[in-house]
Amino acid sequence: SSDKINIFVNVDLVEMLGSESLLYFTVGERTLSAKINPEVKLVVGDKINLSLDLSKAVLFNCETGDRLMSV
Repeated sequence: SSDKINIFVNVDLVEMLGSESLLYFTVGERTLSAKINPEVKLVVGDKINLSLDLSKAVLFNCETGDRLMSV
């Protein structure tokens, strides 16, 4: 689908939350996060290829935390 893109990123942080994990990475000057399956074992510094489904993306204001929109 044209709503999917692939990007290569370095893992900045992995936050394990039980039923899911949050993966933090930097693109340009922005820190982004993605929910991932907790069975995927990543550590800080790993270089990975992420496939992003933009039809499921949700954007937030980085200063207020307010939800801006779904893509």
